[in-house]
Amino acid sequence: MSTLFVILLAHVAATKVSNLGRCSQEKVMLAECLKPHQIYISSTLSNVTGEEILDRVFMNKFFNFTKKVATCIGPNIACDRTRHYKYFLDALTFVGESLYDPTVFGCLQEIEPHLHSCFGYFYNYKEVMILTKLSSATQGVIRCLSDSLQSHNSLCGKRATEKIKCAVIALRLIAKNYHNWNKGKMKVAVFNPKKISPKPYKDIICGL
Repeated sequence: MSTLFVILLAHVAATKVSNLGRCSQEKVMLAECLKPHQIYISSTLSNVTGEEILDRVFMNKFFNFTKKVATCIGPNIACDRTRHYKYFLDALTFVGESLYDPTVFGCLQEIEPHLHSCFGYFYNYKEVMILTKLSSATQGVIRCLSDSLQSHNSLCGKRATEKIKCAVIALRLIAKNYHNWNKGKMKVAVFNPKKISPKPYKDIICGL
């Protein structure tokens, strides 16, 4: 997840700025929003390996960063590129607030041995960072998670279980949209947790 944001930042840095136009102004605004975090970006995010996903302190700091930048950008943006960045920032923040909530993270630690089989769709944590594989495999992971969590619901409350499912659904959307964005085919969207549940999972209530 943090690797994804480093890639997005590289695109920001590589885009030339002209002196005219709303989109140029928004690019300058985005750079200003990132400016207070330059040390964190260069010294920490540029060196992520993927293993940090298991470190709650590290990930909470990362998601606090995504939330601050998203808040700085604000809702009044008009250009596709800026709106895409805002989408990813909001989606990543939602995943962080869902999974790294103390109760939910504690639940994940408790049921971890029972969940390994669900992530058999990926060979190892590095493959989770290959977003095309994440997009295609996540539906199977959601089904497996649903079955596993239901079998061990005494270890986690209903809301914690739903938050885990919602986070996985959001990760699938991030993967799908990043894949489209990388090909120049991403449609402009606002990330809304209340509308992310796919039809087969309408019983999952996100965004509460």
